Amino acid sequence: MNNFISGSAARELIEKVSAVLVDVRNPEEFQLGSVDGALNIPLNQIGERLHEFSIDQTFVLFCGSGMRSAKACMLLQNLGFENVKNVKSPSNYLTT
Repeated sequence: MNNFISGSAARELIEKVSAVLVDVRNPEEFQLGSVDGALNIPLNQIGERLHEFSIDQTFVLFCGSGMRSAKACMLLQNLGFENVKNVKSPSNYLTT
């Protein structure tokens, strides 16, 4: 299932439906810089932090290249989350 969306589509979801922006990179990468307003929930912590996800919300996930966020999308979808999207990279999200 292709969950990739453009940066402009991600911004639209965040503005229109209050989608939650999640940076799935590790904390060290997150501290070096991320997108304003993003939560840091590393890919390897998603299982233990599921309580931070609501099945009713829309999530926009990203990492550095799109690989970890694609895995995170698949994981969440396998757990029943339907509104999960992947922005290939933060730079795509920031592109105007």
